[in-house]
Amino acid sequence: MPNNTDAGPISCIITSYNNRDTIGSAVASVLNQSLPVAEIIVADDASTDGSQDLLRRLAERAPSVRVMSRTENVGVARNRDEATRAASQPFVTHLDGDDLIAPDKIKGEWSVLKGAPRDVACSPFATLKPMRPWFGRLRDPAHLAGAEASVVGARLASRSHVVPRDMLLSRALFIEAGGFEHDQRLYEDWTFKMRLASTGARWVVSRQLGTLYMQHAGSLSRAVRAEHEKGRSLALERAAAALARIGVKTGGTVDHRRDWMRSVTECSAYYAALPRILRTLRQAKLQMILPRSGGHPR
Repeated sequence: MPNNTDAGPISCIITSYNNRDTIGSAVASVLNQSLPVAEIIVADDASTDGSQDLLRRLAERAPSVRVMSRTENVGVARNRDEATRAASQPFVTHLDGDDLIAPDKIKGEWSVLKGAPRDVACSPFATLKPMRPWFGRLRDPAHLAGAEASVVGARLASRSHVVPRDMLLSRALFIEAGGFEHDQRLYEDWTFKMRLASTGARWVVSRQLGTLYMQHAGSLSRAVRAEHEKGRSLALERAAAALARIGVKTGGTVDHRRDWMRSVTECSAYYAALPRILRTLRQAKLQMILPRSGGHPR
């Protein structure tokens, strides 16, 4: 593994709330990157399950890990936004405390980003249930590569194409796009992505496997239907003015239909990537308590 002196100028912000059973693996998956990041910020939102004690011990053994522990719960949007703004590095990426990233995610995105401050890099990502990892989908945001701002904005607003997640971009561009709305409980990341499209940023897509998005029962992504509908409406309302600047209207309904052929393609792509997915799960579990003194796992 490379030394920390080889790290990219990147801060990875991991948000966590009562993720004691998964946060160690999430951090390990970032420590295990083929291109290390210079800083890992774990933003703990006043956990009550012992997560903060675990994170303090981990930070003592992995110098690249910086823990930001809150004493009052503020919600995921504000927690993630303020941690991102506090990052020490010029480029940032994100991860939820119950997800993982594949070992070449950062290297693949950095290789296509090439340090460009107004580009946004993303990767194909897998969605899966942690207890049944042999079933899932691989979702590919390749449609964004080189697309004009109005096309990107329209596709994100309609959700007719894959919406990327955990992108790599400059902190300056993150701030220009407005960051995350502190009072949004759901879809604050979607609002941000639509606003990001309105900046005219160029999107580049890595061919490496990116995030392993774990679908846990009880997670925010599995909120009741009425909450989702309200959250989507608010997200579109918050992004409307920014999208209008690039000629995108948000008056229509969100397209939730799943094209049958796209579903088949995503399942087939997932099975092709399954060896890498299982390897990432295994490595993160084995290495979550084994960081070297230099900040990287054995």
